[in-house]
Amino acid sequence: MTNLVKFFKEKIYNFSNPVLTTSFLNFKNELFVFKNIFFNY
Repeated sequence: MTNLVKFFKEKIYNFSNPVLTTSFLNFKNELFVFKNIFFNY
């Protein structure tokens, strides 16, 4: 149970961390671009 709380605390911290949030958004954008390239072929 405490592990679960720790897990959620880390998730919330990561989500509120601007650097990680930005890198996550960049990652999503790269996936989106890759998907577009893939489906255009």
